[in-house]
Amino acid sequence: MDSSDDESYASSIDSEDEENMDNVYYDDQDYHDDERIDNNYYIGSTGVVDDKLLLLSVVSPKSFFKYRIDDVLNFLKHQSLIYTSNTEIQIIKVKYYHSGNDVYYTSINKTYYLRIIQRLWRKRLKEREEFYRKRVNIFALRHRELNGCWPEGLNNKPGLHGLLCNK
Repeated sequence: MDSSDDESYASSIDSEDEENMDNVYYDDQDYHDDERIDNNYYIGSTGVVDDKLLLLSVVSPKSFFKYRIDDVLNFLKHQSLIYTSNTEIQIIKVKYYHSGNDVYYTSINKTYYLRIIQRLWRKRLKEREEFYRKRVNIFALRHRELNGCWPEGLNNKPGLHGLLCNK
């Protein structure tokens, strides 16, 4: 980044944003000074360096819920060890990576997996809605009244069990 990029980057921060970032920083000062623990989860931002996903900056859960999401995002972007143009808030599992005498905080992006689970759960909820719609059908109710059980396919309600297995 040349000096003109530095100036435009610094001038893009207005005084209100700067004050909000300072508030997040001062609330989180002890949290930032703590050493990250291997295999623990953090809220923060990541960046790719040498094909490794590295932890760039973190924010405490207290500050994450206390401040607006835009303020937290600005804080993570400007407190990052490396400049990234597309900073995103992620749930990160930290792993130590040793390279010679140096130790890096590599990370595993857990937000990605949460999105997969959310997508599958939404699909399962639609299946449940369809399941209940079929159960209130007059023919299904009549079958249950006469036979004491639901018709084929309406015995087991779709739930969490088997959500992540491939069909």
